[in-house]
Amino acid sequence: MTDSLSIENVELSAPLPAFDPSLVEIVTDPYPAYARYREQDPVHWGVSALAGYPGAWYVFRHADTSAVLKDERFGKARRAAAASDEATTVKPSIPDAAKPYFAMARTWIAHRDPPDHTRLRDLLRPHFAAGAVQRLRPVVLGIADQLIDRFEGGRSDVVADYAAVLPFHVVAGLLGVPEDDWPRLVDWSIPMRNVGVLTTEQTWRLASEAVTDFAGYLGELVQRRRAEPADDLLSSLITAREGGEFVDDDELVANALFLVFASAGLYTTTALVSTGANLLLTHPDQRAALAGDPALIGSAVHEFLRLEPPLQMTNRTAAAHVRLGDREIHPGDSVITILASANRDPQVYADPDRLDIARRRQPHLTFSAGIHTCFGGPMAALEGEVAIGRLLERLPGLAPAGLAEWNLTGSLRLLRTLPVTY
Repeated sequence: MTDSLSIENVELSAPLPAFDPSLVEIVTDPYPAYARYREQDPVHWGVSALAGYPGAWYVFRHADTSAVLKDERFGKARRAAAASDEATTVKPSIPDAAKPYFAMARTWIAHRDPPDHTRLRDLLRPHFAAGAVQRLRPVVLGIADQLIDRFEGGRSDVVADYAAVLPFHVVAGLLGVPEDDWPRLVDWSIPMRNVGVLTTEQTWRLASEAVTDFAGYLGELVQRRRAEPADDLLSSLITAREGGEFVDDDELVANALFLVFASAGLYTTTALVSTGANLLLTHPDQRAALAGDPALIGSAVHEFLRLEPPLQMTNRTAAAHVRLGDREIHPGDSVITILASANRDPQVYADPDRLDIARRRQPHLTFSAGIHTCFGGPMAALEGEVAIGRLLERLPGLAPAGLAEWNLTGSLRLLRTLPVTY
């Protein structure tokens, strides 16, 4: 018998073309398209973002998206669906250049289902709980000041000189990476910021080289810390490994790498700091409101995250028959929740396309929901508060020095450059 989620059925209007997240017009400005599908066909069968799949279900509304993310019948690992006799036999086609990247990514906590996900979450999440993160505020402030002190010549790029560097310095210090090696982490992050729906063979090759090189470096650091433990996160993870909480060193290394690249910097924090700065530069009324009441920085950060989420969408695989509205989802079907569309749902947010840093807090889905809620969220929010607040405080004359350029990959929405004068 088919179960049904408590989601309102939708009366469909004129048919829409199959949603394709790789179309240039959608990648360039996705929000008008999201609004059309959210209103007319909120659970929509469209073009798969992965070669080899016949298609995918795209979910556009806040209620639907939240329901899918919290429902245990939708998993991250395809093996959950493969256990069913009814599961599809279609497999994604992965370019050869991308295989090293995917081999590493499959081990990350973000791509695991219980019980492996539960084990890793219980091990890693306490290090990024709100209380633990708040103790890092002076550290983040010191790093922000050091980076701003390096600005020179009255002109800078907020992405390259600030937003793409600060979160890596924070998490590298927390993990125990020697300071002389921090620039290498930044260099390895650059090709990974280009991974997405529109990833080219060359980009996959560079991203695969980056994760391979960093994993090799981190493996060597694990051996050094095992011989000479220190007061850092990596030493704590090695102790957990000795206690059997990691399957092996490869799992430890892969998830330490995930903490640096994904959970603590690559996507959310780099994008948050640069996009938040850009939104304030292009909305002088909101910038003035923040200058008049600096205590609004907390709500401002969550408004930036709601309005321009770095990760536009996230995928799940159905492990059972599920009914979404008037749509039947089958085991093995790919289901892609459009977080960025859910965050602009007028059923949840008044005037959802407007930036309002004093907006009453509503549950945005930028950090996902359910068991896969990003445990790096509190750190991202803290770094955003400190980095954006300090940038405006130290450089009150900050102004655009040209158009910001987006790094358009489809699934990720990140600024490539944000030139400013000060």
